Amino acid sequence: IYSRPLNYLINKLLQISNESVSILFKKGSNNVRLYLQYNNFLERMDRDEFWDIGIDNLKYLKQIENKLFEKLLITKGFVYRIENDDPFFIYNTMDNIELWIRIDKNEIKEIGIYNQKLSKKMLRWIKKKIRLITTLENLFLNDRIKPLIEKGKKVLEQEKMGKSFETNNLAINIFRRALDIANTMVNSERKERKIEEVRNFINNTCLARIKVFKDKSFQFVVQKKYDDAIRELYAALSIAKNMAFPENHNPELVNLKNLVNNVYSAMIEGIINKGNKLVEQKEVQGAINIFNKALSITKKMYLTDEMEKEVNMIKSLIYEREMEIN
Repeated sequence: IYSRPLNYLINKLLQISNESVSILFKKGSNNVRLYLQYNNFLERMDRDEFWDIGIDNLKYLKQIENKLFEKLLITKGFVYRIENDDPFFIYNTMDNIELWIRIDKNEIKEIGIYNQKLSKKMLRWIKKKIRLITTLENLFLNDRIKPLIEKGKKVLEQEKMGKSFETNNLAINIFRRALDIANTMVNSERKERKIEEVRNFINNTCLARIKVFKDKSFQFVVQKKYDDAIRELYAALSIAKNMAFPENHNPELVNLKNLVNNVYSAMIEGIINKGNKLVEQKEVQGAINIFNKALSITKKMYLTDEMEKEVNMIKSLIYEREMEIN
């Protein structure tokens, strides 16, 4: 009875998906009704399969279905609502569904119709429905991501043509919006690929600008303009914080912090050399003052093993000179 209209609806949805699943929503309520109509046929078809396994007391089937979905909706974080022709679909992992089926066998037995064959049929029905719906949802979200990526690329093209660095920040913000959408996709390989793709856009955009600041910093170090070099590295650090890495796992942040410490170490080395010259001239108190100045600079460094070695070395110099005075 249902094969002809069902095939029509399946083909129609596949056509929509291939073109752009957002059309399903952009064209408004007619296409939403088309989706819901398809869903209705799917449910009715699957119930025919339930009938084929020879269950006599079908009046309990609706109780099982309602009980199952009530459980999934409330306790397993499923979402299913239609508001203003905008569908938010049921989704979760297959493991959670199977876990609930196993745990809830006794509850289903209590309403008088549970058997292993029915459980498997019900599970297949749920899996099929969820696979369809989550695929559509991910395609819809992916279609929202695409224009953001294209927009970000165009902004970067302007950057290459000599526009302000502000355009670089704009591109990063656009890619960030795309990443936020990608993170809302249903768990799947498609989601992981999309997140990785958008993260690469963000990170590569950040790295391109970071390189500019690092190069400037290196030039200042060569000229012994250490304060200017530090300023450039701090600017690079502010950009690196926008990179799409898990918290405390950003290799570029670690690299930049080490570079900051290296510049401070070069600055400290120059100051200590001045102090050592004063020691040679027997101006011990002046040398101590110089060494204390070097020690104060270490407070600006990032805490690392190398930084602690630097601190201990300077304290040792100060202690030795103080012993000479005493």
